[in-house]
Amino acid sequence: MTTFGAILKAHHIDYKLTNRSSLDEWFYSILDIPIDELSIFDISRSIRQDVFLEYVLPRAEVFLYEDPLAGDYDGQLLYDISMLTEAQPPSIMAILKRISAYLSQLDKHNLDSQSIKSIEKISALVRN
Repeated sequence: MTTFGAILKAHHIDYKLTNRSSLDEWFYSILDIPIDELSIFDISRSIRQDVFLEYVLPRAEVFLYEDPLAGDYDGQLLYDISMLTEAQPPSIMAILKRISAYLSQLDKHNLDSQSIKSIEKISALVRN
């Protein structure tokens, strides 16, 4: 059962809540929740913050398989993933390639224009 807290501990990082920002409080609140149990909100926020992508992107992949338009608004998870940069390690790019392969098979007629743009950005990201 992998948690952010366990990952930090494995890297000998002693995280303590010091800054009372909303981001810091959010992160502290999910430290001991298994990644497989994190909500779509938590997964999206982790992606936006570039936090433990190698652990959260597989969970994002599951959410996308269940609903390609997953998120607090339609297509939010797609959008968040599409904002990642090419400067990702090979392990992250491998996950993104799997996600892109799945997304390329979707019927685009059922998607809004922003979701289609996000899918195209993800596809371009893994091609480079």
